[in-house]
Formats: sequence, C-alpha cells, structure tokens
Amino acid sequence: MRIPTGLLLPQDTLESPGFIIFTLFVGFNTLIYLGLTFAKFTPWPAPLPPERVRALLPPIVAKDFPMSSLDDSRRENASPPTTYNRRATTLQTLPLGCALTGALLLATAILNVALSAGEGTVQYVLQILISIAMLALAQAGLRGKLSVGAMQWSWITAMVAIVALLTYDAVEQDNPIGLAYAIVAMVAIAPIAMAWTPAIVGGIASLVTVSLGGVFEYQIQGLRWVLAALTAFIIGSVIMQLRLVSVDSLTLEQERANRLASTDPLTGVLSRDGLITMTSAVVGTARRQQQAVCVMPVRVLDLDTANRTYGSSYGDAVLETVARALQAVVREGDLVARWSGTRFVVLGQGERPDPETFAARVQSAVRDSGIALGKPPITVEVGTAAGKPDTVTLFDLVQQAEKHMVLAAQPAD
Repeated sequence: MRIPTGLLLPQDTLESPGFIIFTLFVGFNTLIYLGLTFAKFTPWPAPLPPERVRALLPPIVAKDFPMSSLDDSRRENASPPTTYNRRATTLQTLPLGCALTGALLLATAILNVALSAGEGTVQYVLQILISIAMLALAQAGLRGKLSVGAMQWSWITAMVAIVALLTYDAVEQDNPIGLAYAIVAMVAIAPIAMAWTPAIVGGIASLVTVSLGGVFEYQIQGLRWVLAALTAFIIGSVIMQLRLVSVDSLTLEQERANRLASTDPLTGVLSRDGLITMTSAVVGTARRQQQAVCVMPVRVLDLDTANRTYGSSYGDAVLETVARALQAVVREGDLVARWSGTRFVVLGQGERPDPETFAARVQSAVRDSGIALGKPPITVEVGTAAGKPDTVTLFDLVQQAEKHMVLAAQPAD
C-alpha cells in the first residue's frame, strides 16, 4: 500500500537501507513478543497424582446406561493424538488469524483511500475484497464449515495474494515500504498455517514474489531484498516449529494424565474408569460380530489376613501377581481391570466360560509364580455372566456374575 511520505519522515529517510532494516527488525520483534504474550495465557498442565486426575474427570457412563448407548469404537480410525491436537489448535488459531488480518487489511484500505485522494483505486479495491474474503473465511472456520486442510490452504492463498498486492503496490508506486510490509506478512504465513506443506508452498511463492519485486525495482539493492525475504521465510518456519513443539509437549502431558486416570497404579491393569472407557471397543466388536459380551469378576480371598500376618507389601505383591496371572490366562482381546480393593473384572466378547475352569487356570498361574512359597495358598473365586450388549449394562453383568462366585475345582495347595 502507498503511504504518503513527508508526514513524519522525509522520503530519503524512508528509502534508506538503514530505515528498511530497522523496520524489519521492529516488525519481527513485534510478532515474537505478541506470540510470547499470547503463550502466557495458555494453560500448561502440572503433574497430578492419579487420585486428583480421577476426581477431575466427570462420570463416563452411568450405571443404568445400556451398552447399546455406547458408540462403537473408532479407535482404529482415529488420528494420532499429536495430529489431532495440531488440527484442533489450527482450528482455533486460523479463524482468529484470518479475522485479525482481514480487519487490519480493511482498516488500512479505508485509511489509504481517505489519504490517497483517488490514487491507486484498483489496489485498494483488491485489498478490500481480500479483507472481506478473509473475514468470511474466519466466520466459516468458527462455524465449522471448512475442514482443517481447506482452512490452511485458504489462509495460504489469501496471504500470498496479500504479499503479491503489497509487492505490486511497492513497484507501482516506487515505495519500498510496501515491500517491507510484504516481508512482515511473510513471517505470519507459517505459524498460523501450522502445517509444513502449505507453509512451504506459501513461503516459496511469497519469497519469489518479493524477490522479483525487489530485484525489478531496486536492481542494485535487489539482493538485500532477497535476503530479507529469505530471512522472513526462515523466521516464520522457526516460529511454526516452536508452536508445533509446544502443542506436541501438551499432547504428551495429556496422554500421561489419561494413563494415570485409566490405569491402576499398583497392578498396572486398567482401573474401573479405564475399563468403562474401553467398554465401547468391546461392545463395537461384539455388535459387528453379533456376539454376546461376557464379564468375569475375580475376588482374592483372605487378603486382609495376609496383610495382617505378612504386611501390606506382601498383600500388594499378591494383587500384582493375580493381575499378571489374569493377563496371562485371558483370551486375546479381553480387558483386565481392578474393579475395587480385592476384586478384578475381565471383560470380553463371546459366551461366558466355565467359572470353575477359569478359576483353576488363574490359581495355577498364581501358584507357578512362587509368591506363596512357605505361606498359605492364594485363593481366588470367580463368577461369569454374559448378555447381549443391547439389553444389559456392564454393571448388571458384574452383579449377576458376583451372585454365583465359585472356587477352583482343584484349589492350589
């Protein structure tokens, strides 16, 4: 855009290399400080103990919800957590970036029209059209009308158009400030796009545009403009990489919190909330294969006596051993969870197995571990129940199975 000269500084000062470098320096630092300021408002999760994490989570499934109310598992089709969070961050920042850029562009166009006395009308009309398009893009993004990819490429297209318009205006009006603004705009392309392919395409297109404008208009100093544009491209890429690293770090913290919330810290198997969360996977598979869903509650007997006699560390070791034994004897695809203090629950699909046989297999695995050598044998009792996921709930199946708990046919000695 053409800025009337002589209002604040003389023309020779505005065109001097020192002033251009100073302008670029101020523009780059302004963007960096704005980014740092916005980052202060981003909440970063602090490490929390598992109990605190579970307390913060809302109830996942009510006890009276039938399994048919759970959505089929889509985990096999879901995006990796880092990809999902990158896209979510992009959907939040891209509409804001489009809105701010469009509003700034529109205000600048109106100001230039007021000060230009009718000169450069075509450029200002194009500037107004681009600003309106970016404001419309922001609205579409906020309403969820566009995908992440469409938003990214629309942003890249609009920013390349702005850079081209600024470069054309600088060449047409013989005003280097337009090129300086184009270089500043280049810095914002990549950090807002949050994707390497669109950022590289938009950055190269803008780099070529500014470089051609600088060489065409300022043959002797053209190389300086090329270097300035290349610097803007690199700085924008670095800022985008820093944003990606921040999002990925936040994703890792979220994953760690999810693991703490869904895993029993003592035994390493699923917690009750973790099992409820994973129920949708089993239910979805059972529906597709038209099978029943079965549960197998397992209770460790006389654990309080063992704690009093041998100490709580031995009792913890018993629970860990039983958990490993369950993981070793269950069918592939079955889920093992610690339901409460001395109770475990196995969730799977298919008809219920024989409880006595299953209890014997568990106790055999526990006996082979050697944990009870020289001590009374560890005894477990098992119940089983099965039902169609459209008619029963997980809690109903657990209650049905616990009404008929049995010991192993041949308890361990």
